[in-house]
Amino acid sequence: RKDNGGNDVELAMQEPSSLLPHVAVDQRNPLEKSYPSIGFVPVPLDTMEYENRFSWSDLSFKNISYRVGVGADLLNVFNTALWTEAFLSDRWSINVGISTGSLNETDYLSEDDFIRDTGKPFREKAGITLPNKYVIKSIEASHSLVRMPLSLSYQQPLKHGYALVFGLGTMLDLSLKTNFTCRYQEPSGDIEERKEIIEDQPVTFNNMNFSVGLQKQWNHFVLQASPFINKQIKTVSYQNQDLIVGARVRLLYDFGRK
Repeated sequence: RKDNGGNDVELAMQEPSSLLPHVAVDQRNPLEKSYPSIGFVPVPLDTMEYENRFSWSDLSFKNISYRVGVGADLLNVFNTALWTEAFLSDRWSINVGISTGSLNETDYLSEDDFIRDTGKPFREKAGITLPNKYVIKSIEASHSLVRMPLSLSYQQPLKHGYALVFGLGTMLDLSLKTNFTCRYQEPSGDIEERKEIIEDQPVTFNNMNFSVGLQKQWNHFVLQASPFINKQIKTVSYQNQDLIVGARVRLLYDFGRK
């Protein structure tokens, strides 16, 4: 190209980008939230996406709310328990308790009957020393348990403070005491009675349970009633029923949730 005087003029080629407005790009860690900006004014392009995205920080302990209370289980063993419930989200929670109770009494008609059911001689099991000429006529055994109920629950809210509560869990057997009462006949024909209490070794994990119940909340107070099914997954000598239907009632105080 020539200028007005007829002289050749060399034009400098400009990059296309120099003709566009300056765009500053955030060079932070790409794993962090970053927003492009025009000039120095940030423009959040997907704010709603970030607001709705799940974050593990939602499960931090500062966001967990708690319930504490008392309850009772009614099945072949009557348990009274202290409970705590920790919410991991609005609907999911972990339930942990400590309970005590007694199993229904088991009767044996003779020593042979006891061996068939437990696999051990009664005198050895109960630690009772009697001469062989003393004939055992009957044996009664009852068990005292300390248990830890443990479950994962999901709540489906309904209207007016009601909710359906679904639970899946177990009852861990922590401690077991067996109370024996035996009646025996002496050579003279007299019938005598003897009692023994022994510390036994429980099978810690031996069952699973499933429950569906109803919950009602008044401000911080929560009442739950849940029928449940308890299924033995391991055979234990102190539990002679494979499938048990029971009911659980709990009264809890809710810290922080309304």
